[in-house]
Amino acid sequence: MKEEILTYLKEQVAGDDKELLDSLYAEYCSTAKEYVAALRAALPAGDFSELKKLAHTLKGNSAMVGDTAMNAHALAFENGAKAEALATCQAEILELETLLKELD
Repeated sequence: MKEEILTYLKEQVAGDDKELLDSLYAEYCSTAKEYVAALRAALPAGDFSELKKLAHTLKGNSAMVGDTAMNAHALAFENGAKAEALATCQAEILELETLLKELD
C-alpha cells in the first residue's frame, strides 16, 4: 500500500473509518490497473485520441486520491498523446506500470 495515498484519503475523506479507507484505496488500485492496461492495449494501434482520453481519466483519478507520481506520469502520457509522440507514450507506459506495482 502506498502511504501517500492512504494519508491523503484519511485526511480528505475517510478520517478514522478504516473500512472506508480500505475500500477507497482498493477501488483506486483496481481502476488504475484497468486504465493502465487499457493504455497498454491501445498503444500499438496509435489511436492518440483514445490514448489521450484514457490518460486524462487516469490523471484525474490519481489526483482525486493524492497519487502525485501516477498523476505526473499520466499527465506526461496525455501530453505525449496530444503531441502524437509515440516514444513519449511508450516511455510513460513503463513508468505507469512500475507505479502500479507500488500500489500493491
